[in-house]
Amino acid sequence: MREPVVNTQAPPPPVTLPIEPTKKEDRVEYTGPPVIVPGPPPPPAPPAPPRPSVITNPQWARPPRPTERDFPQRALDRGVGGSATVECTVTPSGKPEGCRVVSEEPSGMGFGAAAVRIVQRGQLSPRTVDGAATNAKFVVRVPFNLD
Repeated sequence: MREPVVNTQAPPPPVTLPIEPTKKEDRVEYTGPPVIVPGPPPPPAPPAPPRPSVITNPQWARPPRPTERDFPQRALDRGVGGSATVECTVTPSGKPEGCRVVSEEPSGMGFGAAAVRIVQRGQLSPRTVDGAATNAKFVVRVPFNLD
């Protein structure tokens, strides 16, 4: 074990700095706590951002059921199957309206007109925005197959 080291030197004497007194004309007399004057009120908080809308899209509540009578006679006579794509507006009551043929394959066989008749027999749940039913466009493909 080591022996402790003892410092035999005395501490240095304190240093005294000469400070000149402040002249009377340079003095500021203390008169009490400062008076705090309130500033303008803070600006109002910005409005909350709008809540995103809740949207539900149309779905078939009662899908249209094609029957043999819906198959275009011209295509049936030629033994040809095909399909048609139809665009409609679903009303707030769920009824398809304003249907138009977007495409039919093969063309000229009557699949477009037959598809419009079939789709218009269906019933959809309407599109809703924040719970309110609104008109909405929808597109549906109707296949015609020979069984």
